Amino acid sequence: MEGWSKLDLAGLINKAQGMSPSLTIDPSLTFEFELPKQGAAYWQSISKGAGWPKRRDVNPASIARLLPHITLIDVFERDAGEVDLYGRLAGQELERIFGKIGGKNLREKFSYEQYLRWEVFARALLVSREPIRIETQIAHKDQTFLMGEFFVGPLQDHEGATMTILGFAEFKPL
Repeated sequence: MEGWSKLDLAGLINKAQGMSPSLTIDPSLTFEFELPKQGAAYWQSISKGAGWPKRRDVNPASIARLLPHITLIDVFERDAGEVDLYGRLAGQELERIFGKIGGKNLREKFSYEQYLRWEVFARALLVSREPIRIETQIAHKDQTFLMGEFFVGPLQDHEGATMTILGFAEFKPL
């Protein structure tokens, strides 16, 4: 984490690729899996081309089919460049893979190495200020046989957070 607050998007992409297993941060939004692609389309529909949508713009009724695959993560920038991530909400599919993350401080929930994986894409969103695609082999516990693809898009801050991440994930066996 040290020095990450000074990295640009290219530097964060390089850091992510150097993790084990590697984490692909892709601003092109070229998806292989259907659910993250649908999540990206939803984010774009609520942004209305006017920048970041607000968290209150997320309407669960309009994305009922995607709810098991959704996550909302509040991002708090702290003094000295630290970033705290708080799982506001996680759908059943994310909690099946990662355990309970809704209502949890992710720094306390995950090991240091696992937390860094979440932090690097949060920082990429903070730097790019645009949604991104993430692809990685799952590194959590006994789930390493899975590949995950994620759409993560920024929402305007709420309740003191710097931003909230709206994410949609899909997992498939390697």
